[in-house]
Amino acid sequence: AISADKLGQIASAHERITAQDAERAFNVAFAAAQQAMSPIVKDAANDTTMSRYARLETISQAIDPIIHAHGLSTSFGTADSPLERHYRVTCKVRHIGGHAETFHGDVPADLDAYEGEPDKVAVHAYGSSMTYGRRYVKVLAFDIVLKDEDNDGNASGGEERISQVEVAELTGLMDDAGLDRDRLLDFLQIESLGHIPRRRHA
Repeated sequence: AISADKLGQIASAHERITAQDAERAFNVAFAAAQQAMSPIVKDAANDTTMSRYARLETISQAIDPIIHAHGLSTSFGTADSPLERHYRVTCKVRHIGGHAETFHGDVPADLDAYEGEPDKVAVHAYGSSMTYGRRYVKVLAFDIVLKDEDNDGNASGGEERISQVEVAELTGLMDDAGLDRDRLLDFLQIESLGHIPRRRHA
């Protein structure tokens, strides 16, 4: 005795309620997974850029068991990027309840070689960009904190710092070598050379 229109409205309402329940279950699981994730140590160094980073393997080993324990899973892919010479890396986070959210990041195509190195082939550049993209989109999706291995983000800590004489000596050495002071400070996670702990002076 129910009309087709009425039946369609009932079905649509049921779909909306089911989707809302699935989204709610996803949010609960996602929040619980985030709360269980600890900061991850930057366990690798890039000598060319003088920076530290956490490897994709390190990130995955730390958080994948937590992701799966809460009924979540991740899959990566690509999409068209609106930026020139960029790849868009996507990460879809699914929940067993049926809801999914997609995160993305636009990663520069890693085509340029560093000084003194041969140009990268397209396949190598693509693989390098994808690894970089997966690492950072995964960190972005779950709002993961990355910390420095030695000092937990606080290079000076409560340790004795180098003297002003030693700061002047380092400054002279850097100027003579033409080094970028800001890059070194960023690598050491400090605000100035005067914040260098004595144990790292050598």
